[in-house]
Amino acid sequence: MLLSAMLIGMISYAQEVKPKFEQLEDGKIQATYFHENGEVAQQGFFLNKKRHGEWTSYNVKGEKTAQAEFNKGVKTGKWFIWSDDKLTEVDYADNQIAAVNTWVNKNPVASNRP
Repeated sequence: MLLSAMLIGMISYAQEVKPKFEQLEDGKIQATYFHENGEVAQQGFFLNKKRHGEWTSYNVKGEKTAQAEFNKGVKTGKWFIWSDDKLTEVDYADNQIAAVNTWVNKNPVASNRP
């Protein structure tokens, strides 16, 4: 639920600057939401008005803060959330949290830079 609130909050905030939507040939719509400073806040795809595929969130500096996966609106697969020196991995199965792992490291192996 925290992850959903975080992603919804980021979309709400990002909508202060006009989002960009691009119709793709495969029927998906690529959506890009922006921070007030013009940096990308969130990017992903819609299919039949539902989130579909990979969604990525960024902070105002352009650093990746979250990576999520959707299948026709259903949370699925591994989600990653970067916060300072912490990486949280959330595994979803059938739109439910199946497992959560958190790593804290002053010298992170996984980078939040695109």
